[in-house]
Amino acid sequence: MTGSARLRLLRIRRPATLLTAQSYEDLFERQLGSAFDVTVAPLEAWCDAILGPAGTALALDMAAPRFAEHTAGQDFFCPSYECIPLAPLLLAVRNRARARVRLLFIAHAAGAYSFEWTLLRPLLASGDIIVAPSESARRTIEYLCPALAPFIRTIPHPMERLTPTAGRLERPRIVSLGRVHAEKLIHRQIEAMAILRTRGLETLRMEIGGPLDDGGWNGPHPYTLTLREQVRRLDLHEHVHFVGPVRGDQAKSAFLSGAAALINLSVTIEESFPKTPVEALGLGIPVVGTDWNGLRDTVGPNGRLVPVALSGGASGGVAVDAVDVADAIESVLASPPPAQACIAWAEQFSPAAILPRYRAALEEGAAASGGHDAWRDWPEAQLGAAPMTGLLAHAAPLSAFSWRELFATYLSFCDAVRATWTGEALQPNAGSQVRGIVLAAVDPALKRFFARLPPLAASARPAIPRKGPADLLDRLADAGRGGGLMAGRAGCLSELIAAGRLEQARTVLDALAADDMEPSLVAYWQSELAAATGDAPRALALSLACVEARHLGDADWPLVRQAARAARRAGQPGVALPLLLAWLQRFPDSQESGPVWLDACVNGMRTLGYSPARTEAYHERARVLLGDLPAVTKCGAMLRRAQHAWARIA
Repeated sequence: MTGSARLRLLRIRRPATLLTAQSYEDLFERQLGSAFDVTVAPLEAWCDAILGPAGTALALDMAAPRFAEHTAGQDFFCPSYECIPLAPLLLAVRNRARARVRLLFIAHAAGAYSFEWTLLRPLLASGDIIVAPSESARRTIEYLCPALAPFIRTIPHPMERLTPTAGRLERPRIVSLGRVHAEKLIHRQIEAMAILRTRGLETLRMEIGGPLDDGGWNGPHPYTLTLREQVRRLDLHEHVHFVGPVRGDQAKSAFLSGAAALINLSVTIEESFPKTPVEALGLGIPVVGTDWNGLRDTVGPNGRLVPVALSGGASGGVAVDAVDVADAIESVLASPPPAQACIAWAEQFSPAAILPRYRAALEEGAAASGGHDAWRDWPEAQLGAAPMTGLLAHAAPLSAFSWRELFATYLSFCDAVRATWTGEALQPNAGSQVRGIVLAAVDPALKRFFARLPPLAASARPAIPRKGPADLLDRLADAGRGGGLMAGRAGCLSELIAAGRLEQARTVLDALAADDMEPSLVAYWQSELAAATGDAPRALALSLACVEARHLGDADWPLVRQAARAARRAGQPGVALPLLLAWLQRFPDSQESGPVWLDACVNGMRTLGYSPARTEAYHERARVLLGDLPAVTKCGAMLRRAQHAWARIA
């Protein structure tokens, strides 16, 4: 392949529904389309033509010639974010077809593709390329599965500078722009604004740009409602404004220009390459971000990075302190980096700097596509699903599967994904169950990795191979009893309890307790198991013991809600009310307070002698935070019936 030849890329996509996804598609077409011959294949029709209609039995041998036909003349096929879950399947068909086309896998969210990395590992061949858009993304992939390292090329997204717009200077203004989601920590930004007011920054204004429906919710998303209520409670309505979606380069430039700083906090594992900080830096605007994942690579020295710590919650999540956010904002306002330094940093991501790197990597891949391992044979039957090294080596339930068994299970997930393209909800099946457990298994460890916190230890006890036939739940029981990361084994336990495999669940829980699972979490799962066996009094006692053993934070809402449910089942709903109300007094409008207010309403209704006015107030708080969700409407109907009953008694 000579440098003058234009490589041919097949982009498999459909019109994006998410604003961030559409932003990337625009970037792909404008920048990569200028450097390569890009052909767009419509997602649903292209997959139907190769794999057959969704829901029909798939035969790789029949799909292979169709794949060869529909990729003829292409050098690379590049699945969009909606098609990425099918990348292992398409690669398996490619190998079966012995087609020359290579895979170009752009890892926008390297930490979110754990299941795909597991399946891709033995299918990748010479010339296939995984593009990590940051050093953090590269390290993430290698942390999960070191065997993928030879295929990774670190190439940031090509980002063209926005054209500056005359900025608004009527008062100091900071902005945030992106997805309005809990893991983007908008609530911490708002808390920081309240702190800054107490420090004398009375004229500072924050504008929050982004869809308030989280990309498709019917009306404002519940998280948006909690943010609005937080603004009301903190009396920040003159200081914090939600501006809604900001679409297109011109609108983004107008929104960002003149801002004193961009606030871009995140603790999502998908943050491999945040684009908005680069756009802001290109306008000379410094950035306050979290010391997290790809933000380190994009922000660099041009602002402040807020430290991320463990949340203290039972789930092993992470959080930031609003005081630290306020400190970072105050610091960057008082001593901002020079605008020219910000602009110079952003230039490293310009198309002129990035597209030659893409071209070199793809030319190298195209030249290697005829090598001795141009196609991989079907993985051997004895190959395990779990890689030998890396975090995924310890992720239950991979230890209970061979790679072939995992791939067969994965095909049902592919069917479910394809059904979502026609508007259906993702249906649970064996593939989605296993994928969900794998993602849950690595999530706490990945978050520690992104925050540069000490790693989690994994139990080294080997899984005991099962003799004879085994269904999916048998395999989950084997994986849960074996070694590995606690979160994955707890995921296996949860599935066993939900399916009524209670004896197997008990053996898994015993193994987790023996491997030093945190005692409060053992009590939580013992309560779940007791509830499943019908022992409501024991479930309540265990749940209360669980919460009494912890200093509850806002991330501990699952423990609070379990106590509410357990009290109702035991016929003692009022027992949980002091706990619920104490938690709500501390966290009246956190991202999960709405459901807890709803629990308080239901438990209050069922408590003899409890005040009707109080339960009505709890329901109103839930409605303010959650909107008119079916659960809120149902609870309202229950409340009206209870009020009529109370009136008759009175």
